[in-house]
Amino acid sequence: MKRKIIKSKKAFTLVELMIAIGIVITLAALSISGILRARITASESTAIKTLKTLQAAFESYRSMNPAYPETFDDLCSVTPPYLDSRWQDKNRPKYSQEIQGYVYEIKLSQDDQYMIIASPDAFSVAGATARQFWMYQDGEIWDSQGGAVGAVSPN
Repeated sequence: MKRKIIKSKKAFTLVELMIAIGIVITLAALSISGILRARITASESTAIKTLKTLQAAFESYRSMNPAYPETFDDLCSVTPPYLDSRWQDKNRPKYSQEIQGYVYEIKLSQDDQYMIIASPDAFSVAGATARQFWMYQDGEIWDSQGGAVGAVSPN
């Protein structure tokens, strides 16, 4: 009678698989939080540049009109428009608009001054929340951490 020789198959043990899965999960968690934080940073940069664009639109509008615009519709309804049609949302108040994850609000004062507030819509990653920004008529931008934001190039 012939004996069958059973060859041992080479395979990973359960412990080795658990260690490999643990390493993959750890690397994924580290990279995902970094990617999400980069998304917040990019959104903040976009908000700052949008505030500068709004300032230019406000000042251009004011040079042609006796007062600053009260709503975003005022900036969109003139010919030529200072802002494109995405700033006109019938579901929001005319002085408030959400663009790319930030809600922009116009605040006018009695003495022909304005302030624009950019509030994050819903960015929060592992305790890191996107900052809120305020831009005053002079173009100075402040953030929710109490600091002035550096100058941003118009490009």
